[in-house]
This record gives sequence, structure tokens and C-alpha cells, in this order.
Amino acid sequence: MSAFQPTTPDAFHTLRTCDVPAMNTELESRQASFAGANNRKYPRYPYQPAADPVVNVFHPGSKKMVRYAVSARNLSCSGFGFLHGNFVYPDTRCVVSLEKRDGQRANIPGKVAWCRLHRANVHEIGVQFAQHIEPADFLNVPDQTPGAAAPTQAIRLIGRMLYVDGAAEDRNTMRATLHALGVQPLAVATGAEAAELLKAGVAFDVVTLAEEADDPLCAVALRKLKPRCSELPMLLVGDAARREEALSAGFADVLAKPVERGGLSEVLLQHLPLADTAQKETDSELATLSTLWSDQPMRPLILRHLEELEQHVAALDASCRMNAETTTVLGLLIRIKSLSAGFGYASISRAAQEMLVVKQAGGTDDALESHCKELLKMCRRACMIRYQREAA
Repeated sequence: MSAFQPTTPDAFHTLRTCDVPAMNTELESRQASFAGANNRKYPRYPYQPAADPVVNVFHPGSKKMVRYAVSARNLSCSGFGFLHGNFVYPDTRCVVSLEKRDGQRANIPGKVAWCRLHRANVHEIGVQFAQHIEPADFLNVPDQTPGAAAPTQAIRLIGRMLYVDGAAEDRNTMRATLHALGVQPLAVATGAEAAELLKAGVAFDVVTLAEEADDPLCAVALRKLKPRCSELPMLLVGDAARREEALSAGFADVLAKPVERGGLSEVLLQHLPLADTAQKETDSELATLSTLWSDQPMRPLILRHLEELEQHVAALDASCRMNAETTTVLGLLIRIKSLSAGFGYASISRAAQEMLVVKQAGGTDDALESHCKELLKMCRRACMIRYQREAA
């Protein structure tokens, strides 16, 4: 489904013509790099129900309630995230109407915690519930709300998985399971989408394919992906009885469907490091792809920006090595900061800002060298996309 299709006729729809699935994929890719994304107080589960969630908003200064059908993004015991076509002021009172797994709707009071512009007139909004809910009432995931029976202590891994599955509910379940294990997921519906991400230079540690009814060994997806991830472990989610056949086809292992957390962690342990024995990922390892990359018209502009960024980085490196005047270094950092922010490289912009502050404060040579090395590493990793595309 390429656009948001409303199914609640009495609610006002603001995303009729938007490519919501593409925006969700873009936001997942961006937010996977946020520090602490996997260490929130309450687990946040991907949530795209069949029936449209409805948010009843009491706009400030108005006694009238307005009903909006929205595009859900995620759900936790304490709140709900969604995409919406209008700005809504933080602290605005609202009632969220969500469909439970048994088909009944629950009306949950709360308030808007934050609202930020994503693109054009599309806003990403977070609602904080007035009281906690049971996520298991709405999602096919283990109940992890306060007071619930504690699940078996799971290992924590480090890495990023590309998951290909045509079933939206199964993609949501896999995302939640991977988040619980500490693994950063990026789930797509087709092999073509996965191949585009790999072609664009997005880095993954594991690729997993879910079998299709008419293609049990995912031969179609394999043909698209194998040339681009020949050195990555590829897992198959499907019939365990086909394990030998799958191994012969090039898969590293087979996971029985439905995928259980324990079985998944055992297989991933063979390919990903434990969180307590490996250094955690940093922005420098994740600043590969612009958050605007999925917007096709932006790509030529981003590539031109990367060419300019590469020149600035070379100049910054030379200036730091030659102890150039402070004004020269500051000028380069300001250009890197502003250009990177405008073209979807927020992590690079933050790193430039941090080095700018250290330089302006007269930081030590060791501190400046450390910041410079980190910034150069991030910039060069982003610029690698240019050469990967040329090679492709």
C-alpha cells in the first residue's frame, strides 16, 4: 500500500496522499542511530494496526473536539507515536482510540508530549498516556509493562539486521524482538527495497529473509541481494525441515516461524558480538546515509553536498595538522555543521558543533585531536556512498 488509506469515515484524514510506509522506513533508519534508542525506560514497539487509530484532540482555546484518523508508528505502555498532517501543540489534551487484538476499541486519555515536523506538512507526534496500558492487549509481543511477570533475562547484542518479509504484522513482531535483544532492525517488504538500501551503502551485519508461499527459499530475493551482500550472513525464516536445502542455497541458518526470541538470540550469537564484550556503535558507524536519501529528487543534491563535504574535510584535516589559525578552523567547522544539517546528516552536524565548542573554548590539543579524528571518520564514512554508487 503506497498511500495512507482511511477506513474511519467520521474522522478527518490529513495524510490521504502521503507515502506513509516510505516515511516510516526513513524514520526507522534515522532513529536507529539515536543514542539510547534501545535503552528507553519502557520498550517501544512498532505498531501499524489494520484499523486506523483515531486521536480525539481538544485544541487549546476551543471547547470543540476534533477527530483525526492518523498513521500509527509505535506504541509503549506509556504512550503512542504517529504521523499526522497538522501541527498539534505540546500539552494539548487528547483521547486516543486504538483497536485491541480482540477487535474492541480502547479510548485512552493523554496529552501531546511533543510534535516535530518531518517533511512538508507531515508531523511526527508523541502522546503520553494519563495511565499505563498493557501493550500485549494491542500487539503480538511479550507483556513487559511494570508489574507484569518479568520475562527471561535476555542477552544484549550489538549489530544491525536487514529483515525482508512481505507480512506487515510479522515485520512488526521481528522489530520488537530485535529491539529487545539490542539489535537495530530495518524491516522492508520486498527484496527490491532491500537491494536499494544495500546499493545506497546502508551498512548491515546480518540479512534475514522470510520465505514466501510461492517461493519457499526466497530465490527471487536472493538473486537481488546476493551480489551486494555476499560476505554477510543471510538467515532464512521458514520451514526448519528445509534447512539442508537452505544451507545449500547459501543461507547461514534457518529460523522456524514464528520466530521465538530465544531461538533468534542463539542464532544471532554466532554472527553478532555481545554488548558487554564489544564497543557500542557510535554515530561514526551510523552516519552513512542521509535521512533525506529516500527522497529521490534530493539524491543529486546530497551527492553534490558530499563532494563539497569531502573538500572541507580534507581542508580541516590539513588545517589541524598544520596548526592553522583559529578563524580558519572555525570557518571550516561552521560550513561542515550547517551543510550537514541541511542535507540530513545530523550526527555529523552535532560532531562539528562539539568540536566548534571545544575550539572556541581553547581546548587542549589532545581534546581537539580526538574530536577531529571522530569528525573525519564520520565524514569519510558518509562520503563512501559516492564511490559505492560509482562502483555499482
